[in-house]
Amino acid sequence: MSNGEKAGYEKVQGWLQAVRDLTILVILASLLLFPSFVNDRLTRAGFTKASIAGFEWERELQTSTQQTKEASQTVETLEKQLQDSRTQLAQLQASTSLPQSAREQVAQLSARIDKTAEATSVAKEKLRTSLTAQEAIVQQVQASKSAAASHQ
Repeated sequence: MSNGEKAGYEKVQGWLQAVRDLTILVILASLLLFPSFVNDRLTRAGFTKASIAGFEWERELQTSTQQTKEASQTVETLEKQLQDSRTQLAQLQASTSLPQSAREQVAQLSARIDKTAEATSVAKEKLRTSLTAQEAIVQQVQASKSAAASHQ
């Protein structure tokens, strides 16, 4: 290889390294400056987990954990509403001015509310178990990040 060819090869190699470094810089800058935009684009593209520069990103788990927390809060709200309805129905049932047919309807409604409350309790427990498992996974990911960072 002649000196001219060698110089041309080194020049191309230098340009490729510069382009590579610039690409890495742009990617890191976009991750730092526009994390939600990048996250949205990656999620739409089908990426749910990635490890970039020692940071693990698990969008699906984060979303699932948040949805489980929201569902748990909804179940708690429903439990309070059921308890309020139980109280109102008990007051109606205790009322002496209600005809017998109305008292029977109130008793049927109370039985339905009791069954719904039982199902709500079961759902709440399942949500609590699921949330605990999800949070444990998040902690494992964070622990592995910490371990990886301390080994570097």
